[in-house]
Amino acid sequence: MLDIGSFDRKILVQYATTSKDSMGGTTKVWATKILCWSKVDFKDAGSKEKNSSINSFQDVEFTIRNMGANAQEITGNNMRVLYPILSNGNTIDSQTQYYNIVGVSQYGGRDKYKILYTNLQTNDFRQQW
Repeated sequence: MLDIGSFDRKILVQYATTSKDSMGGTTKVWATKILCWSKVDFKDAGSKEKNSSINSFQDVEFTIRNMGANAQEITGNNMRVLYPILSNGNTIDSQTQYYNIVGVSQYGGRDKYKILYTNLQTNDFRQQW
């Protein structure tokens, strides 16, 4: 059983939509799905070299209460988590990270909680001399 006091980090879940730009092409636009309290668990992290670049990754699990229509509609398809954020949902310059949701599962009796499995990946291309 999870302790409700462990839900002490505010997160913002967004979903992607497409919009037409002025040139007639499409662009990805992010809209807010839910702003809620979460339990944050940092999991595996590492880096590997491939094709002259270093790829770093961090797996993080965000556990939220599965209450309300917006929480129940989180499927992970074209969705991301913003963390850390301010309590009003605004991002913190140079600190907020964007975690891609790669999986979602239900937890607890009557689907009380939802676990959002995410990863953060960065690419650091090496400069060729």
